[in-house]
Amino acid sequence: MTGLVECVPNVSEGRDRAVIERLGDAIRSAPGVTLMNVHADPDHHRSVFSFLGPPDTIEAAALALAARVVELLDMRLHRGLHPRVGALDVLPFVPLRGCSMDDAVALARRVGRAIGERHALPRALGRRAGRRARDPGGLQRVAGDGRRGRGARDRSRGP
Repeated sequence: MTGLVECVPNVSEGRDRAVIERLGDAIRSAPGVTLMNVHADPDHHRSVFSFLGPPDTIEAAALALAARVVELLDMRLHRGLHPRVGALDVLPFVPLRGCSMDDAVALARRVGRAIGERHALPRALGRRAGRRARDPGGLQRVAGDGRRGRGARDRSRGP
């Protein structure tokens, strides 16, 4: 698919520069992706990444980031001012040029499903990407802000 999509994930690591750099490396590993910005906030213990590229490349970068997050972050040790949501708090896709919101929603659903299947993690889709309270693919729609306090290495309660 042609077009340009931005992805702005929030990750539960805002203090360890080496880990933040490794997360950025995962994004940059997808050819054709431009990592535009990384904002690390040590007080909230969160980093916000902003990257863009064609939808297929953004999908690859988002999945690489999710895999690296699962590998590196342990939510049992996480402490910060921001409410604990999960290791990969949000993973929004923003259509910029040559693709529609429907394309971005389809991308979010594919990536959400793949993250759940590959890493055996619960995942939730919010706003337009969520269909019903629980769709046949097992993707849960978030009502409100959906802050549940779950993430990598915090799987004790099941999906």
